[in-house]
Amino acid sequence: MDINKPYLIKTQREFIEFLVAFAEEKHSDPKLWGRNVDLDDFLRAMIDSAVSVRNIYENMDWKYPEQPTWGLFAQIVSMASDYE
Repeated sequence: MDINKPYLIKTQREFIEFLVAFAEEKHSDPKLWGRNVDLDDFLRAMIDSAVSVRNIYENMDWKYPEQPTWGLFAQIVSMASDYE
């Protein structure tokens, strides 16, 4: 699972594989994971990521999904690991 391309995730199974790979990366080398290494910081960053993800789609000229997708959830998780 390539955790650097969360937007490619289409299914629940792929999302779970993404989460497993993401957790393994954090465990193996926390320095690679980003700024928000404790749960409180990570959850706050997830909130900020969920709020700002639509703007990112618009700035990249990508179509924002009308209904949430597994890929969108994975993008939010990925963004939260290093969100300032």
